Amino acid sequence: MLFEWLSKRDDDEALEPLIEHWSEQLVLWGLLGQLEKTLAEPFADNYADLLTAARERLVAGIAPEDRKRVK
Repeated sequence: MLFEWLSKRDDDEALEPLIEHWSEQLVLWGLLGQLEKTLAEPFADNYADLLTAARERLVAGIAPEDRKRVK
């Protein structure tokens, strides 16, 4: 989940308003790089299914029904 979120935010520059200092961006890029080196799932053919399952596990029993389906 973190890999997916950071990847999307890095591509669309959505984090830019949240970054107060260049060092924070460097840390996020470093974290994303480490996740890319470590994780095999993002490169699997069924990554979309794995991501959906992970999202469902994370919100199961926690989020109200209407929040479980928000993109």
